[in-house]
Amino acid sequence: MNCRPLRTLILALGLTASRMAFAQTAERLWMAGRYDRNHVVMYFSAVKFNGTVPPDAAKIAEPKADAFFYPVGLPAVYVSQLQKKTPRAERFSVGDRYDLLLDGGRLATITLDQLVGFENDEQVGNDSYIGALGRVAPRDIPGLTKDYYVARRHRIASGKSKPIDRRDSQAHLGREPVSADLEGRMLPLLEDALAKDTTGNPQLSAANGAPVITRAQSFALADGSTRYFVSARIGSAQGQQCARLHAFVSPQPTLHVVSLDKSYCLNDPEAPSLLNVAHIGRGRTGLIVNVWGGDGRDLRLVEYRDGVALFHLRIIQIIAAGE
Repeated sequence: MNCRPLRTLILALGLTASRMAFAQTAERLWMAGRYDRNHVVMYFSAVKFNGTVPPDAAKIAEPKADAFFYPVGLPAVYVSQLQKKTPRAERFSVGDRYDLLLDGGRLATITLDQLVGFENDEQVGNDSYIGALGRVAPRDIPGLTKDYYVARRHRIASGKSKPIDRRDSQAHLGREPVSADLEGRMLPLLEDALAKDTTGNPQLSAANGAPVITRAQSFALADGSTRYFVSARIGSAQGQQCARLHAFVSPQPTLHVVSLDKSYCLNDPEAPSLLNVAHIGRGRTGLIVNVWGGDGRDLRLVEYRDGVALFHLRIIQIIAAGE
């Protein structure tokens, strides 16, 4: 198997290693990754291959979005067998259509044209995955400016030929970096929130030193409200007492921390990052988050809510593997 060094994915924070979780909602949502110029790759279900991948599985190129493993082409009959064995597995086939949720409520339609799967290291508890490559409609290709997206089943309005856009949505990932001045104003807020926080290990406290911001990103909720995701480090990255803070910050009515999470650097060697933001329906906002763990990383789609810390947000889908 072609293995990219240290590019495996891992579930963190007490979740069962490499389980894909779906929200119990009326509309199912998935993450999609850029495969090439006019295709995306999606994994719909976590499965167990148990060493049964057909020997004639087609070798294909690696996706551009590097959190989607190394898929191979699978026969439809084999995928169907796995779907029947897997509870709540999405029933998908070549020719089915799905929608990618873009900035500003716009949509891009994709048509599945090849079934794929990835055989993970199941012997250490990882799941494998089945999914498909989806061809993006030519008119929608210019709108694909990122490598990670939220997808849903395709739907159109009655009597219409095009999918339903949600032009009222303003959800998007910030396009400009957060200014140094704004980061400076956030630092005392993080220190204050840390001093008041009584959750987690008391050793992860301001006593270990002043926070140093390592990542700050802005994003807009579906209603247009601005939020910031900020990660900071306390102590030396090599020190045993090194800790990380992960905070959501709101600028209204005045700049303030709305939620805070803490972790050890050993378990969280690199700050999480937002890869995309989307309106996921009924005024809700979804975040695609890249989270590094001690021996890998996971990719998760979560529903954002004010007052809920990063690692407590409701998970809609997670794709992961560990050593």
